[in-house]
Amino acid sequence: FPVTIESGNAKKSMFLLATKFKRPHKHSSPVDTEMIPMNIGGLKMDCLKRLLSQIKMFLRKKFSNGLKRLSHNLTVFYTTESFKQWRKKNSYPLGFVPTMGNLHLGHISLLEMAIKKYSQVVLSIFVNPTQFGPSEDFEKYPRTLEQDILLVELMLKNYPDAQVIVYAPQHPSEIYHKDFSSFISPGKIGTLLEGEKRPGHFQGVCSVVSILLHIVQPECLFLGKKDYQQWKILQKMITDLHFPVSIIAGETVRNSEGLALSSRNRYLSSQQLELALNFPQQLHQIKSLLVEEWEKNHCWKVDAISSTIATFCQNSILQWDYCALRQQDLEDVSEGSREVVLLAVIRIENLRLLDNME
Repeated sequence: FPVTIESGNAKKSMFLLATKFKRPHKHSSPVDTEMIPMNIGGLKMDCLKRLLSQIKMFLRKKFSNGLKRLSHNLTVFYTTESFKQWRKKNSYPLGFVPTMGNLHLGHISLLEMAIKKYSQVVLSIFVNPTQFGPSEDFEKYPRTLEQDILLVELMLKNYPDAQVIVYAPQHPSEIYHKDFSSFISPGKIGTLLEGEKRPGHFQGVCSVVSILLHIVQPECLFLGKKDYQQWKILQKMITDLHFPVSIIAGETVRNSEGLALSSRNRYLSSQQLELALNFPQQLHQIKSLLVEEWEKNHCWKVDAISSTIATFCQNSILQWDYCALRQQDLEDVSEGSREVVLLAVIRIENLRLLDNME
């Protein structure tokens, strides 16, 4: 199976492990996960893939001590212990970009922002189970570590003097100890909008970011404005808990048609993508209507705001999960509010797409 670790013993072990799985017919070649039947003696395909994933993680730990140096300016840590050992020996200021992987140009733009400010930058790749609800897509969330690392390598060709350290813990136990229960509450703003639609989501986000900040010990955290509510919640958590960390927020990166880049966009079929392209356009239309309301009244009329948004959404071809105008601190809009943001989510079948406009 496709794992490359620079160790003769590791390669030999992988060959022996692979050859123990035979196809259930006359051919005796090692198992091919793309061609194998969906059920082998009761062992389902997803179970086999999970087993192979665990073997990969074991081999990485055993033969690379949780560390893989890919080039002079890119190092990957697969375990928390190996990263902590490195951090103890390297106490210089760091920029930090936390992600769940499946990287796109939005993540890369944050990484570039961090590289321009810090000579050493940590990029974490960890799919955090505690921010997913029981009916959400944790198991299906795309895990593309090899592809992600390749994308970082390509970007680093433009920054030969930069140092990127990828911290990619391979199992939730690397972050959460057994019987973990010390979750961080996001407070009132964590119960609004996304927090109302996804109970417990921001508690999981706050908890994992808090843990990552303790492990990485960065000077500055780089976040994207696309997840606007998440940015504001983490900003408040860092202030409230006196983390010695500053935050820099990067602007939302969009495709040529204006759709905000997201790891979940890959779920969209071509027909669904065509429908999704209406989202940023219609958000602009709502924004224009609200600006007209402001210019007419020289203040915000809460009833007029609600009526304008509700009427537009009811007549839209899109299915709106919510659309709301808030102050930029996410408090309710008052008559004299100047700094406001429009936050919205649409639903395309089982997929939710999120966007905002200040």
